[in-house]
Amino acid sequence: MMWFFLFLSLCAISFKDWMFFSSMFFIDGFTVFIISIIPLVLIMILLFHFNYSSTDEMLIYYSSFFFILLFVFAVFLVNHSFLFIFFIEMCVYLMSFLILFYSKDLDKYASTLFMFTLNILGSIPFLLFSTLLTDTSFTFSLFNQVFSLSYVSNMIMFFSFFLILVSKLPLMFFHFWLTKAHVSASGSCSMILASLMLKLGSFGFYKFFLFFFFCSLLTFNMTVSLSLFSCLFFCLLMLRFSDMKHLIACSSILHMSLIFPLTGSGFTPGIFSSMFMMVGHGLVSYFLFFLVTLLYEFSYGRSMDLNKSQESFTKSILMMLFIFLFLNIGFPPFLNFYSEVGFCLFLLSFSLISLIIFCLTMTFSILFTMYLISKSIFGKKHSFFLLENDGTVNFFSLKLLYSLLVLSFIT
Repeated sequence: MMWFFLFLSLCAISFKDWMFFSSMFFIDGFTVFIISIIPLVLIMILLFHFNYSSTDEMLIYYSSFFFILLFVFAVFLVNHSFLFIFFIEMCVYLMSFLILFYSKDLDKYASTLFMFTLNILGSIPFLLFSTLLTDTSFTFSLFNQVFSLSYVSNMIMFFSFFLILVSKLPLMFFHFWLTKAHVSASGSCSMILASLMLKLGSFGFYKFFLFFFFCSLLTFNMTVSLSLFSCLFFCLLMLRFSDMKHLIACSSILHMSLIFPLTGSGFTPGIFSSMFMMVGHGLVSYFLFFLVTLLYEFSYGRSMDLNKSQESFTKSILMMLFIFLFLNIGFPPFLNFYSEVGFCLFLLSFSLISLIIFCLTMTFSILFTMYLISKSIFGKKHSFFLLENDGTVNFFSLKLLYSLLVLSFIT
């Protein structure tokens, strides 16, 4: 409950906005609440040591992660439209570099190409129209200049912005690079992708919401329908794969799909629920991908058929995997539970059919999570299972693993 009380205390004092450094940076209660994930991610990356072929390779690897966290921190604070897009693009380029050079799967080329295409198609018109606003000011609080544009120009600017941010969101027809990147990326890259990169799109739309309020109203019904359709699609997609990393990615995306329409809805419980889901998903998915990476180091595979009945070998890992999978589906009193309740309240006011569809998808996600737990812990052991560890992941002691378990209760 630590993040919950942090959020309430910040909201109590965040009815005004703080500007500093010549009004180029902006911070409020929501921003501080989301930024609270970054120190935890940085600590967890530094605690675990990965073996590389050379010291230079390790230096490049950790430097890239440090700059990604630095740029993400700047994205959350910056109040300058050009710098906002610049820092987002730098995060994308560095993450693409890590995926391309530290992954072995051929899907990495398709995922990075699709992501670059969406960013280029959105960045060029957005920056072109942003230069029209440089006469007086260049900040997000500049409403009059945006609404002084023509209707067509405003719509073009909105959809170009939409393309930039939607490529970082789990939305139908724009998510294909995301699942491929999770599967092809290394464990640490998946941790950063799930915990921080997916939050950039939602947070950007939250900052830009008043900028494009009328355009958002025109596309609101479409985005809600598309998000619910994405939930159904990922439910069907989970039936095809046995890769544990792919399944966790689909399950996480399933819970994140409604953040985009709720952030731009103007519905206060919806915005609060989105913020809860951003932080809760950032914590849980980060540890889930880490635990799957540890299982891979023991079995040399991520398939559920290969990782059956491991309770005799990796009790600590499986116990935490069991707990974090339940936290992922919204087990109270974690933050995901409050966000799921907020989603249901919003969909109830929107449409009863949409609420029924959402409840069906969440029920399916719970059933599949139970199936994953039962198969990995109580399933029949694979005959070719080898209990070996080549030492590619070293951690100081088992106390660090148990600290993750304690963290699940205090959050």
